[in-house]
Amino acid sequence: MMIMDKVEIFYSLNYDGLSSRELLLRSASYYSGIEADDFILVHDSGKKPYFSSHENLHFSVSHSGNVWIAAFADNDVGLDFQLHNSKIRQDKVAGRYFHPEEVKKYKTGGGFYEIWSRKEAYCKLFGWGIDYHFPLFNTCGDVVNFDGRAVYIKNISVCGAENYSCSLAYFDEFVYNVRNLQTSFC
Repeated sequence: MMIMDKVEIFYSLNYDGLSSRELLLRSASYYSGIEADDFILVHDSGKKPYFSSHENLHFSVSHSGNVWIAAFADNDVGLDFQLHNSKIRQDKVAGRYFHPEEVKKYKTGGGFYEIWSRKEAYCKLFGWGIDYHFPLFNTCGDVVNFDGRAVYIKNISVCGAENYSCSLAYFDEFVYNVRNLQTSFC
């Protein structure tokens, strides 16, 4: 039996007056058992944020609409969360940023935001922005092989966030657990 890496996801359906930083530190503490005050968050230009005090604790944060969400793991992780917005010109965005296979899937009924969140999660895993890489890789399958590296991508359901799409990208096969910060730790 193969042992898979575990990814923990924490979310808040509203910010309850807390900043993204406060939610991140609270979630990191729940995940690791380390006091929130012990984390030193670093934002280096052009790099993914990290905890200099605990560099082996990897995370990815996303927020959209009134939902904040973060994934934690022992290795690099990419997470994206998107509110479905009817004002976005989906055809134009898909034509510019989607891989040809993704455009085909979108045009045959594949959800725009499901594809977009998968692409963003993939880029966040590598620490890339929305740039020239975006149309080069195809996230239609459960495993994305691009630039010689396999990445596993899953769509994630978040209870109470029905008009959103969420995706998680990781370098190995993984299992995950999703926890609501308002109800899991009262």
